[in-house]
Amino acid sequence: MRVSDSQSHQERWLLGGTCARLAHIIGLQRESVSRTLNKEENQRRRVLFWELYTVEATSSGMMGLPPSFSLQHTDCQFPIDTEPHTTSHGASEPGYHNWKRRFAADCMSTAMQFVCSARPQPYEDLVQLEKRLRHTPTPHHLQSPAEPSDTNSSWSLDPMTAYQQYLVVAFRENTILYIHRIYFVQALREEPLDPFQHKLAPSVQAAYKSATQLVSSMRGLHEAHPQVAHDQWWLWTALFSACTILGALAVEAPRCAAARDAMLALEQAVHLFEIGLDLFHAPPMLVGFPIIGLMVTTHEPHQ
Repeated sequence: MRVSDSQSHQERWLLGGTCARLAHIIGLQRESVSRTLNKEENQRRRVLFWELYTVEATSSGMMGLPPSFSLQHTDCQFPIDTEPHTTSHGASEPGYHNWKRRFAADCMSTAMQFVCSARPQPYEDLVQLEKRLRHTPTPHHLQSPAEPSDTNSSWSLDPMTAYQQYLVVAFRENTILYIHRIYFVQALREEPLDPFQHKLAPSVQAAYKSATQLVSSMRGLHEAHPQVAHDQWWLWTALFSACTILGALAVEAPRCAAARDAMLALEQAVHLFEIGLDLFHAPPMLVGFPIIGLMVTTHEPHQ
């Protein structure tokens, strides 16, 4: 289904909600329901529940609407990790899907409390949450270079693993954008000469850092495995999200210290779009975090 317009967003939201209600009806969220089932059926139930939970959390963050699932209402265990990675030293690391599910449960669930709460949470708690998100342990085989000059990690030669490396970045940085976006907009409105000097400067710094990281990671993935980037058109929504942040800084706060670097990163992103458009035709859905979307919130920004 296309996700380019408000009607499609609403359709996806309704379908996702229907799936969540059906999951509740059959008891996917309760471990006790599966006691009489065999191991294979239990594994399938757990995988299905946590995939639904992750999709719901991601959609909620994007749209600023409450998710249908709550960890308070579930005791479903995580499925067995069927894709653990063994390092060159013989150590075992979680596979991508195992990492993703735990990140959704441990981090995204808390982030949604900030995004969807009718009463703004203490800003200091939000800053601490961001630190937690940035320092969430990532298996070594899923780590990617923070920038081209980074020598501590590299893009995998395997296209699927490289794809998962990028997804780890996208999950983390998009979640950080979710929780900071309304504060970023407020700081930009109230201190256009230099939003980095605003009382909400941590949100400006966080959004800027996440935006540049998304551009750098997409650039790295594209250079390492261009076909992966071209085949998975939805990955470009995260890049467009980054462009809205970088563009806002460059256009609305041209005198701030980061404006020049933001413009350079924006130009890199635009270049990726230019060469990418020659190789694939994505649905017109580049609406990850447009500024118009940032302005629409469920509650007033922190005062």
